[in-house]
Amino acid sequence: MGSYREQKREKVQINMTDSEIEAVFMQTLEGSGLPVEWVWPNVAGDKELPFVEVSFSRATPETLTLGGISRRSGICLCNLVTRSGDGALKPTEIAENLASLFSFGARFGSARITTRPKVSGGYKDGDLWRTPVTINYSIME
Repeated sequence: MGSYREQKREKVQINMTDSEIEAVFMQTLEGSGLPVEWVWPNVAGDKELPFVEVSFSRATPETLTLGGISRRSGICLCNLVTRSGDGALKPTEIAENLASLFSFGARFGSARITTRPKVSGGYKDGDLWRTPVTINYSIME
């Protein structure tokens, strides 16, 4: 039967690779029904506006106890791209809906959202308007 801790960990898939965690995030985004196209990491192609560029940043594992429990942290950055000059209200609304998919404390596989996702102020990039959404997560192993 195992210890309480072992029983509790069985409920969540543990020891997921970074790629598996990223896949869970991408499935959540793709299944969200948001009115955007998705641009996945290292995938080429022209997309219709609006679209969201998705990227991940991984951190080095950090050992927390002598027993070897460690934490890996990461960031999922979603950059909503719309046409500049169309106003900031609609992009902000889409970005806030995107952020709401990843509420503080929610689990995605073995990843847990560690802070409320942050919708940053949009900015002009040539003839485009970009609105970043930052999602911080960590994995305990």
